[in-house]
Amino acid sequence: MPHPSQADPSRMRLPLLHWALILGIGSTAACGGDRGPDPSGTAEVTAGDSLDAGPRGRFERSLVFATGSPEDHLMVPWVLEAVTRPGGVDRTHRGWLVRDEEWEPFYSSSWATPPRREPWRILPDGPFRILVGEGDRLDRVIFEGDGRRLQLVLDESLAEWTDDRGGTFTMLDAALILGDRRIDGRILDVSEGRGSAEPDLGDWLFLRSESGWSVVLKTPMDTGESTDFQLWVLGPGGEGEGPWPRVTLTWSESRTFEPARRPIPEIITIASADGEVSGSLEVTSLQLETRDGDGPVLPVDGIIGVTGEIDLGDPGVLELRGVMRHRRR
Repeated sequence: MPHPSQADPSRMRLPLLHWALILGIGSTAACGGDRGPDPSGTAEVTAGDSLDAGPRGRFERSLVFATGSPEDHLMVPWVLEAVTRPGGVDRTHRGWLVRDEEWEPFYSSSWATPPRREPWRILPDGPFRILVGEGDRLDRVIFEGDGRRLQLVLDESLAEWTDDRGGTFTMLDAALILGDRRIDGRILDVSEGRGSAEPDLGDWLFLRSESGWSVVLKTPMDTGESTDFQLWVLGPGGEGEGPWPRVTLTWSESRTFEPARRPIPEIITIASADGEVSGSLEVTSLQLETRDGDGPVLPVDGIIGVTGEIDLGDPGVLELRGVMRHRRR
């Protein structure tokens, strides 16, 4: 990605966000729970600095581990958010453990930090730590608290895709260490950002089959209940990267999420214009929160569990389960 142009300031915001995502939205090295000086060298903004020197808005790093075998149906989604405001950065970390269709939200923490030139960097928080390796690469996510020991180990990168707004989606071989068990799988590592005046980040889905296939779908923004999505596919041996046609996801059945007074999906149908791709997903779990808003219809944010089938032509019909990252302002 080129460095943001200095000749046209009106075009700088989105490239700068994209540049920030590439340079390490979550790469602060933290080998323990210490909240001491940032070993990455990230500088806090002093009284003489301007917050406008760096990107402002909302930055999100999501890591979703999922198995791809009939023996274990395990997922661990992490959502790590940083939202800038005058005078500081509001941060939220949330984690879930999913066994079959049983969701356990095991961690949720919100706190504020002083302004930082690189607000997208992940910071440790109590029982939540990270290990960073060579080249500022995130190697491990560690949670040790409330009698639980859980680690995500990020191994070899298999594929990387970029969405229409500059967000990056990286598929990696990975393992979940749960107590004394090590379970192999894949992690989807998602880095996204938007300016404070830009549309919300849009929904994405990460789905896995028992045969080891991975399916990722992403829409650029909130555009209602029938939306154009990018599609990426990766097989158990790295095959199937595409290119794949864009698909339309339609909420063929929906209901009202009463806390926010807005519709949410119950059945999602998937179809490409050329008929090559088709399928249907059923919502199995809602892990949604309402956010503060001005009107009677409130913003909603969280994760939705889904399961279903998608016919991809070759490799055929895949039975899938996974998560949908859902955001509406």
